[in-house]
Amino acid sequence: MDHKYLVAALVLGQAVGFVGSAVGGNEARKKGEQVRFLNEKLLKVNAELRREMREAGIGPYTAPLAGNRFIEKSADSTDEADDETVSRVVQKLKSGKSFLKNGDDAAALADFQVALRDIECNPNSFNEGWKALRKAQRGMGAALERLGRFKEALLAMQTVLALSTEHSDHAGETDALGVIADIYADLDQLELAAEYYDKYFNSLQEEDSRNAVVAELEAKAKATGGLTVV
Repeated sequence: MDHKYLVAALVLGQAVGFVGSAVGGNEARKKGEQVRFLNEKLLKVNAELRREMREAGIGPYTAPLAGNRFIEKSADSTDEADDETVSRVVQKLKSGKSFLKNGDDAAALADFQVALRDIECNPNSFNEGWKALRKAQRGMGAALERLGRFKEALLAMQTVLALSTEHSDHAGETDALGVIADIYADLDQLELAAEYYDKYFNSLQEEDSRNAVVAELEAKAKATGGLTVV
């Protein structure tokens, strides 16, 4: 495991632990200010560590999925135009991801925006179009965050979170919660940042628990020669 993942996990635990700690009337005002100052620093350090890890694909902070994954033409469609639409969108998502990887955030944003417009103008071209929408919004959120356009990035990631929650995409939900927490930290809205780091951490634990159950079922099925039931 990469040491940055361990450091970030420690910082996250410290940051969340400090949030909400009240300074009682008998405690010195100076002590309260020190705690708040430390909490702010921990949240910002954690956000920066998470950003670096996410860009490097370390630990649970992976890069956006490949552009063509899960994006398919509607099963009911026989229109060649739908094939062309899906192909265009996939290409723009792929090129946007490539631009992000190479640090050309403005070009990445432009490609994700083109993909989003194409998806919104042709909603019936896709099988499970919400996945295409989520990918475009997720890419826009990443590009906008890197460009320092945090309020716009927040709107994009809130859309990602809503789509993921609505369609029970737990991995997408976890990812969105973490990025939203980072953006709130960038905006110096530290109480909201702490709230979303807490949600992120809980969601990550729930995801780990689900994965452990699935792994156990698969191991039992393999041992008995039966079919895996998930």
